[in-house]
Amino acid sequence: MTTDGGQQSFEDGIPPPGWYDDGTGSQRYWTGRSWANPVLPGSASTATARMSSSDETTIAMLIHVLSLVTGVFGPLIIWLLKRDQSDFVDAHGREAINFQVTLYIAAFVSFLLMFVLIGFLFLAALFVLQFLMPLFAALMAAGHRPFRYPFTIRLL
Repeated sequence: MTTDGGQQSFEDGIPPPGWYDDGTGSQRYWTGRSWANPVLPGSASTATARMSSSDETTIAMLIHVLSLVTGVFGPLIIWLLKRDQSDFVDAHGREAINFQVTLYIAAFVSFLLMFVLIGFLFLAALFVLQFLMPLFAALMAAGHRPFRYPFTIRLL
């Protein structure tokens, strides 16, 4: 990179990855090939869309409780709608979705193992975990604390 009279020029014409001003007072992240994040957290464009601490806690709790009834679909919808407004909701939503997907995979494996009779034990354990873990996660969210489901495949 060279500078000529205040202008930046790059050897290949493409700026390196980093945060750049988009001309509206907001910062956007350039990956080297495309714009990745819409805006830098805390910049002018996202400051008004942030949630209060009590709203974060309520929505994070709702994500975990909904997973008891709707499986992966309730948490997925709420996470997609609210993930940009709160890092706390984003983290809890990711955890709930990853846990539900892991449960689906484990249930499928348990079904296959039913032919050798051990799958019945695994399925019973999954049934208990499916109800206890989201309740525990909701309690952690109520205390505005982070939570990581154990033995979960992190897909998001």
